[in-house]
Amino acid sequence: MAQNIKKDLIYYGVYSTSDDMWNGSDVLCAARKRFLEAGVKQEKRSTIKLDSITYNYSYTLENGTLLKYRKTKGGVIIEHVTETPDGYCVEQFNDRHQAVKRVYYQRQHIWLRTEYVSDGVVTLMMAPGESENQPSIVCKSQNRTEILYPFDVVLDKEYTQRLNIMTSEPRVFCMTNCGSLYFCTEEELRLRREALDKLMQAEQPPAQPPDKSQSAFVVDVSLLQKQEHGCFDLRDSQEVRLSDAQQEIPPATAADSDTAIEQAE
Repeated sequence: MAQNIKKDLIYYGVYSTSDDMWNGSDVLCAARKRFLEAGVKQEKRSTIKLDSITYNYSYTLENGTLLKYRKTKGGVIIEHVTETPDGYCVEQFNDRHQAVKRVYYQRQHIWLRTEYVSDGVVTLMMAPGESENQPSIVCKSQNRTEILYPFDVVLDKEYTQRLNIMTSEPRVFCMTNCGSLYFCTEEELRLRREALDKLMQAEQPPAQPPDKSQSAFVVDVSLLQKQEHGCFDLRDSQEVRLSDAQQEIPPATAADSDTAIEQAE
């Protein structure tokens, strides 16, 4: 189950798990994943109605140009893009049209940093770390700086939930080219690995170990059935290992992930 985390991680989406707006709110996540993997222009316009509220969004994501993106709720802009000296910023607003989150990218759509804002003050800032040995995220809040590292074990949803109960859910969640990962402090990593050891000792080993030569980034089919209830959660997306006996996930799966995220709006 150990994951080979690359030093040059590519981040498709980076979220604070305490943020009540992040659940399913990033309609660009799957589009960014497809673009960064294939280098193909991504473009879409959509209207969705949820709980009697109409959401509209449109985006154009292509190489070397400023992202074109706008999202409205009941005709009021709740997310838009502004240009910055080194790229652009995706800004989110609450119902009072106050900025609550700003995510900065290079013009090549590589993540630079994420800021959470309250009453105009940055309360949390996350950015890629500069470690030469392993990927990390610098997390700054209220004059406190922490370095977070990926929990480099791929688990299914059940094990993840059980670990979260035993150790509490880590504060930062990322969707990357190496799968979906929690980022933790060194102490959180130690506690999480100890809890995993206890869980594994209580389980019988599988009759046939999974074939780790294949992997796919997928969304559980059962989650798609939750779209109409608006309860899709990005944390349900995960990298899974496929055995020889299982059918490979077709390329359309990535689009299905985008659809599930969009329907949750």
